[in-house]
Amino acid sequence: MSGTRRKAGRLGPQVEGYRAWLAQRGYTPQTVRNMLKDLGQVGVWMSAAGLETDQLDEDAMVTFLAARQAAGRRRALGPRAMIPLLTYLRDAGVTPAALPPQTPAEALLAEYRTWLVQERGLAPATVLRYENTARRFLQQQAMAGGALQPAGLTGADVNEFLLRECGRVSAGSAKGRVAELRAVLRFLYLQGLTPLRLGTAVPPVGGWRLATLPLTMTAADVQLLLDSCDRSTGVGVRDLAIMTLVARLGLRSVEVARLELADVDGRAGELVVRGKARRQDRLPLPAEAGEAMAAYLARGRAPAGTRRLFLTCKAPRGPGRGRRGAGVPAGGPATGGAAPAAACAGSRTAPPGRRAGRDQPGASSPGPGHHGPVCQGRPEHAAARRPALAGNSPVTALEQYLADYLQLRHSLGHQLAEAGWLLPGFVAHLDACGLPTVTIEAALAWAQQAPASPQGRVSTIGARRMTAARGFARYLSGIDPATQVPPLGLMPHRARWRQPFIYTTADISTLLEAARNTIASPLRAATYQTLIGLLASSGLRIGEAIKLDRADIDWAQGVLLIRESKFGKSRLVPLHPTSVQALDCYARLRDEFQPHPAEPAFFISLKRKRLLYAVVQETFRQLIDTAGIGAAAPSPPRLHDLRHSFAVRTLLGWYREQEDVQSRIPSLSTYLGHREPSSTYWYLSAAPELLALAAARQDTAWLAARS
Repeated sequence: MSGTRRKAGRLGPQVEGYRAWLAQRGYTPQTVRNMLKDLGQVGVWMSAAGLETDQLDEDAMVTFLAARQAAGRRRALGPRAMIPLLTYLRDAGVTPAALPPQTPAEALLAEYRTWLVQERGLAPATVLRYENTARRFLQQQAMAGGALQPAGLTGADVNEFLLRECGRVSAGSAKGRVAELRAVLRFLYLQGLTPLRLGTAVPPVGGWRLATLPLTMTAADVQLLLDSCDRSTGVGVRDLAIMTLVARLGLRSVEVARLELADVDGRAGELVVRGKARRQDRLPLPAEAGEAMAAYLARGRAPAGTRRLFLTCKAPRGPGRGRRGAGVPAGGPATGGAAPAAACAGSRTAPPGRRAGRDQPGASSPGPGHHGPVCQGRPEHAAARRPALAGNSPVTALEQYLADYLQLRHSLGHQLAEAGWLLPGFVAHLDACGLPTVTIEAALAWAQQAPASPQGRVSTIGARRMTAARGFARYLSGIDPATQVPPLGLMPHRARWRQPFIYTTADISTLLEAARNTIASPLRAATYQTLIGLLASSGLRIGEAIKLDRADIDWAQGVLLIRESKFGKSRLVPLHPTSVQALDCYARLRDEFQPHPAEPAFFISLKRKRLLYAVVQETFRQLIDTAGIGAAAPSPPRLHDLRHSFAVRTLLGWYREQEDVQSRIPSLSTYLGHREPSSTYWYLSAAPELLALAAARQDTAWLAARS
């Protein structure tokens, strides 16, 4: 490198320091020699151009590369190749730090960044994510003629940005985009840069928390993944340490990436983990994970001037990225499943499980009946805009706004089945009244036009109309400031629970006997016998039972996989061995009569297809009438009452066996697929015997407390 020292020009004093800096970051000797030659050529060019070291920046590097290309140099370099040199010179204080461009947009983003840190208290990684979304939004929607003009933003701009952003990401990422967009819109309004509260016009993303089963790996699959790490290389040793921590402690990738050398206490066998929400946990370090980390520190980790535990193995060496974790194989499983580990405080391990197929409520209430899931994984891409509301007649402004609103909500994972057929009537009402937007008076008048319900029944259609109108008005408020959003409680209604019919064991036996004796087809009779028996013994919803596929039954474990049921929730339902035996008998009979079904459904019709809810409902009604069940009941027995009966029998059993019902309610809620345990508590009032047992236990506890 003597030639480089002689010809380094203005950068001659930096050669040895740059050499040591590159070696510390893991560059190979040949790469170091090539990069020192680049330093020398830059120094010589600076001497010829009369530039001082404090004048070297990105623009000067572009000029250097252009001069090099004009001179006919064969070895082509790009701006990216100059980044290490500029980084070193700035770290050494030879060249001043780069100043961000002070455009109006960047100045506004700097204020937004400060607001996120000081007012919201967000973590640096979260601030970066929010800032990136804000930058894209401002660049795409708030620039007019090359100038930043946030005052001109409207709900249509928000709609356009959301459709573009959320149409290409998963439901979880779409929720993040919505939160990030609401934050920047709130900031713009608080700073007086936008006259409208556009943040309130951003609708939520469909989906419910904890709705899907986590993707997991079996212990055997985890071991295969660990065994695939090549222990003869530094990369393999590092990957083994990372994957062992993930598998045995259930750490998140970002938690692995944040680990530092001081976080490992080898003498005490403990590990300090920095998790979400600035939480720190001290976890016991399993022996297997400790041995893998010790091997990595001894053979796989090269010094890099940083206290981070896991580093990249290619130059420039540095901390791993938390998004995927440092060195997690890109082609490996996309799950963070873990094999069983010893339970400990703060541990987030999960037992080996099975793969499953695949919260804020929307503006309109869900429609009645057995509907599909609210959100299925990735939000659907928005369909092409078309005036479908007005047929061949000209589309009014409100009709176009409604089409845009429904398109946006659908792209965010909502079905909005009820709003889809209610809101066109509301728009027609507004057009008939000559109103350009929603007013409280018009919404109330339309909601009160709901058809009267049959005598003795409580109708909720008026309140449901108002809910749909409120969601549409909230969207319009970001477009037209004259829009009035109807307040909550304008049309209150009190939900009245229908008293369920509780089937006795004798009623269930009579129903099964009626199906066996009155249905002529042996396969159809067996289908309804097995279906009714499954509903009575497991408490499934009828829609869940009809939706069962053959692959959804784990015969070895006796477990049903319920996919994307009400609220988009999936769950595993263990069955009693006698129920599994009954399903097996039906499956063998079904395959004998229908060896080539048209669909993968477990319960099939005579046409070799999945059962239809309407047909099942009518057949069940005929069986009820034939068996004479519930003839004197205030309300006729329903198919769904089999689910109520299962819950009531379970609670009665717990009370009679002196179980702690309060502690077991959450498990029953999970088993039934309820959104929250409060929905399960309603069953306590479903039967007088349950109320009596609950009251007696309460009296006993009260007397014990007084004595």
